[in-house]
This record gives sequence, C-alpha cells and structure tokens, in this order.
Amino acid sequence: MTNSRERKQKCESPLASTICRWQHVGKSELLSWISSYIGEKIRNFHQLHDAFHFCQALNLAYNKKFPMSKIMRNAPHSYERQKNFLVIQNFFHQKGTVRFRVFSN
Repeated sequence: MTNSRERKQKCESPLASTICRWQHVGKSELLSWISSYIGEKIRNFHQLHDAFHFCQALNLAYNKKFPMSKIMRNAPHSYERQKNFLVIQNFFHQKGTVRFRVFSN
C-alpha cells in the first residue's frame, strides 16, 4: 500500500504528472478532449472500441506518418478490431516505444 508521500513522488516526472492529472478527469472531459484533438465529434466510449479514433490521434501526433490505410473504421468483428490494435502496437515498436503492448504476437 502506498502512502501520500510515495504517490507524490510518483507524480514528479513530467509524464507521470500528466498521467496523475488525467486520473481525476471524467468521461465527458476525456471525450471532449479527444473530439477536439482529432476534429470529429465523439459522443460515447463505444465509438472508440475499434481504435480508429486513437489512430487518427496518432496520425496527427506523428505528422501524418501513421499507416491509416491499414485501419478499418467501424470494424464489426473482434478480429478486425484486434488487427487495428496490432497496427498501433507495430507502429509504436517501429518508433522505439517498447513498453506499449496490446496483444502478444
């Protein structure tokens, strides 16, 4: 169990402090943020289930270098949604982000 001092120390790095700030954000604020970032209205979390909007955000963050042509929008089947998340995983692997893992190969 962590005490308040340990929790405060965990939030001292820039990335950790960003994560700590987002821990207290509600669903509506999070949906509003991603909607404004990608420029498309997202009304509920169900719209995020196929990873398409996450891919749009990555495409913007990485200057249009994300392979959007490999992503299926409104993927109706779980294996198609899994494929979308694997594209994200492979993209992060190519960029050298080793701690991101959605599915094991």
